[in-house]
Amino acid sequence: AACGVRCFVKEVAQKTTASRFEKMKPYKTEVLQASQETLMQAKMYTPERVDKANLSRTCYHMIRFGLDAPDLLDRYGDRIVELAPSLKPVDMSLLLWCFARAQHRHDAMLKALCRHIVPKLHFFVAVDFVQTCHALAVLKHRDETLFRRVSLEVPHKLPHFAGFELARIVKAYAALSIRDDLLFDDIADEVVRRPQDLSATDLLFLAQGYAQFSVRHPKLWLALSDWLVESSLDLTPKQIAGVLISLSTVDFHHDELIRTLASLLSRKEVLKELELKQVCNVLNSLARLRWAGEGHAAVLEALAGRAVNGVAEMGESSVTQLLHACTKLPVLGANEALVQALLARATALVPELGAQSLSFLVHSSARLRRKDVELLTKIARAAPSQISDFTPQGLALMVHGYTQLDVRSEILFYLLGNEMVEKMPLFTGQGLGMVLHALARVQIKNDRLMQACRKHVRALGEELTLSEIDSIEAGFKDLDALDGATSAFFGQLRRRLGVTQTTARQPQDPWAAQEDRLLWRISEVEATGVAWPLAPGESRSSPTARDGELPDEESAEDRDKSDLWALWGAAADGSDGGLGGPGTNAGPPTPPSQLREYFSKSERIGRPVKDLPARAAAGSRESEAEEKPSRGRKRRGRRAEGS
Repeated sequence: AACGVRCFVKEVAQKTTASRFEKMKPYKTEVLQASQETLMQAKMYTPERVDKANLSRTCYHMIRFGLDAPDLLDRYGDRIVELAPSLKPVDMSLLLWCFARAQHRHDAMLKALCRHIVPKLHFFVAVDFVQTCHALAVLKHRDETLFRRVSLEVPHKLPHFAGFELARIVKAYAALSIRDDLLFDDIADEVVRRPQDLSATDLLFLAQGYAQFSVRHPKLWLALSDWLVESSLDLTPKQIAGVLISLSTVDFHHDELIRTLASLLSRKEVLKELELKQVCNVLNSLARLRWAGEGHAAVLEALAGRAVNGVAEMGESSVTQLLHACTKLPVLGANEALVQALLARATALVPELGAQSLSFLVHSSARLRRKDVELLTKIARAAPSQISDFTPQGLALMVHGYTQLDVRSEILFYLLGNEMVEKMPLFTGQGLGMVLHALARVQIKNDRLMQACRKHVRALGEELTLSEIDSIEAGFKDLDALDGATSAFFGQLRRRLGVTQTTARQPQDPWAAQEDRLLWRISEVEATGVAWPLAPGESRSSPTARDGELPDEESAEDRDKSDLWALWGAAADGSDGGLGGPGTNAGPPTPPSQLREYFSKSERIGRPVKDLPARAAAGSRESEAEEKPSRGRKRRGRRAEGS
């Protein structure tokens, strides 16, 4: 300092003399001595003090460290609602994923994020789309507006999606039952283009998603099946059952894949891992596919043996599924031990069964030809208490099943008949035919039901096919309930369907409808410049005049010849009236001039007068020819006056 040079010397820290103030702020010591984990937890537990830049990261670390709690997540949800308008797209998708990972639903947060995500969707990348859709599917928040906008944005960015990301998008849409055929078609094309990017689990997710909406994309299902065969060893028993269920839902037959998966399930070590309900699902799927490929008997016997051992533990759905499989697969239907065990279990479960299961039990017993009196009696007693829950299909199956087994219960049929009358507008033509055929088999006639059936037939009208019309009419005839009006209506429908089937093969031109009429075409042959064939002994200059001009006067003989009824009678008598008799060449066909005369005059039976275009054109040409000379004389007169 004395020499004029500044010296910067750091002062040594000295202990404060105000010790009583240090004792008043003990938290400073705790903060200085705390570890990094303690500081992080303290920040996680105070979401109200977290800014928008660190909110998603803090919430993610809290979830990953397992420090989440319902009340703490509610506080985070409230903080997200406050900062939602200013959050970035990556933060929005990550926050949704965090709440989905914790299985915690905060309605206000979901609504706020979905509302502010829509205008920012064009900034989303593939990971953001996947996290958002997956989180909403897990939390079961169905926002159709958001998903429709996602459907518009995703197709443009599909090449940037990885294989597992495509599968997660389809799985999310399927979980929320949001169908978008255009998006699914674009994803299918992308999957067909690069199926090698998909793992076995991704293939399963795609198959289940497309099967839920019954999307039958042939190239997609062929590609999925081929690659599932390659990765079949990577599937768990539960996943194998899921693949078979998906194939049966869309009715896609891939023999190699079905045989491979079924053979894997028939192994003892795999059967032990498979749950009883999954075994029933697999057998039901194979029945829906009607699989009868190589080695099917051994596979079905192995699965049936696993099912027989657990019949006593089966529930309502498992029993009905196995009975359905027995009706479709002869190998299972011939397994006496399985069928008897299923019927015994069904008899014990009747008081707990619903209306649909009751009708299906009767239908299965009829298909298997098993007349179990105890089972049918219990069903007949349980049905009246659930009569209002029966669908039209269930009512038809119930009546049809009892009659197939030759069981006549007039009280039950009376109750079912009254319910059919109430639900008659919901019946299809097939169901109506089944009901009438069943009642005719046991000769139970319900006048009120017959009247409702006749009215409903008229309401169905053009929806009926020829086979349904035949079935319904036969049922009415067997019950002596076919009246004249209904019979005439059936005839009208048959004629209409017959004409439709014959004319549907040729393209219809509404502008050329008149040209399709045979008589008009024949009468206009001369106008088109086509020479009509001459009859033997007739020349072109003959006065019978195929010159297209109509005679001024016609005799009685010509008038008779120009009458179609007279021509028809002459042909029937064998005389030469312009038409030869059947199988003969007695005379030429009706000339166009006579047909033109017939159409141009009034008919005795009230036929309206018709002016043919050919005659009108001929008259106009004659008037023009008369006017041309007069026009020429006027022009020559004007020239003379000018000269």
